[in-house]
Amino acid sequence: LTFFQNYFLTGDYVVEGVGLRGTGSGGVASGQIVVNSVPANVDIAAAFLYWQVIGSADVPDAGALGVRFRGNELSSTLAGVSEPFGKRVGVGSAPCWGNGGPGDASGLSPSDSVRADVHRFLDIDADTGRLAANGTHTVELPDRQGLAAMGASLVIVYRDPTMPLSSVVLYDGAYTVNEYSGGMSLTMKGFYDATTSAKLTH
Repeated sequence: LTFFQNYFLTGDYVVEGVGLRGTGSGGVASGQIVVNSVPANVDIAAAFLYWQVIGSADVPDAGALGVRFRGNELSSTLAGVSEPFGKRVGVGSAPCWGNGGPGDASGLSPSDSVRADVHRFLDIDADTGRLAANGTHTVELPDRQGLAAMGASLVIVYRDPTMPLSSVVLYDGAYTVNEYSGGMSLTMKGFYDATTSAKLTH
């Protein structure tokens, strides 16, 4: 995994997700990410959607196209060519059921991990005029022959002047435990030593 972004702010973050494996119908797997722990009257500093699709090594963007967040298409089409808004942050090795066996990234079924900035797709609270993160967020991923939706996670970073100064650090990418590795080790940077507490979300 590689360093992506860090936020120094008086605030915190929230992560929620939904598993979509085996839920596809009509070429789409749809699920709802429910967020209910963001405090009231805070400013949303960032909102990123991460998702993963088991796809084909021959079509690298297949898992990033046809994705919707809250009904908004996360790609655009110009002159008949579709371009995803999401950034492919990593290609994992083939899953254990993929051709080539686990640990073979050249197999026919690598796992694609994608990140998209969805800050602009959040609702605006009519009472406060601020972005609202709490609520139900519908996610749709491609799930058809050759593509299997795994799931999605929503990362919310918020600013709250009543909270202590914090550092929120995001690393992203892809890593698959296989028969050659029993785990993962990562040296993390981008923050100072915690004086009170720290937390880690995978």
